[in-house]
Amino acid sequence: MKNRKETHAGQLYFAFAPPIAISHGDGSFTLKPGKPTYEVNPLQAARMLGVSRETFYVYVAAGLLERVRYPSMRRILIDAAEVSALADKMRDSEFWTPARILAVRQAKAARERKTTA
Repeated sequence: MKNRKETHAGQLYFAFAPPIAISHGDGSFTLKPGKPTYEVNPLQAARMLGVSRETFYVYVAAGLLERVRYPSMRRILIDAAEVSALADKMRDSEFWTPARILAVRQAKAARERKTTA
């Protein structure tokens, strides 16, 4: 589980990935801290992608983005680097394969059925 800390600059969340245990072979270990990560909330992620928050949730449901859930939090956070990488990929016309377009359409239809039920 990641350790998280909320900063006051635009609600950006700072976290560390889990530490890495390095074995010395004699039964002792050294713990190497995980790399720091920055996480954003769904609204910030949607803005980074240039889409609505609803479209962002469709992208998550279609598997284009992976959300991070913390047991103690009721909110969803997304790795800012992953959002930025997706924004870069989406600019490339080859990213939108027929299978990916179909997955997004199916996820959108499922969300619409869920909200009308």
